[in-house]
Amino acid sequence: MARRGVRSVYLPEVLACERATLELELARVGPVPSQTVRFLHDPAELLGTSAAGRRPCCIAVRPCTLPGEKAAGEPIRGRVATIEPRCTTFEHHDLREAPR
Repeated sequence: MARRGVRSVYLPEVLACERATLELELARVGPVPSQTVRFLHDPAELLGTSAAGRRPCCIAVRPCTLPGEKAAGEPIRGRVATIEPRCTTFEHHDLREAPR
């Protein structure tokens, strides 16, 4: 998408998440290194919209990180950790499924 000239303020976040997912799925010997994606926009809304095949528009700003990990033979697991001072909740999302 980046090479095709697709422009979007959300593209770096979506591509970073895709790269992290690919890195976690990469076949290797030994432990799989965890991956962390930083988001400026709400990842549940952004990734859900993208997974549904819709172009993201007007996604709420919600600075956070999404650390992901994968144990051998297990699905990718991720957890959104909000770093905005006024938010203290954690939401769990599977990186491979559209967040709810």
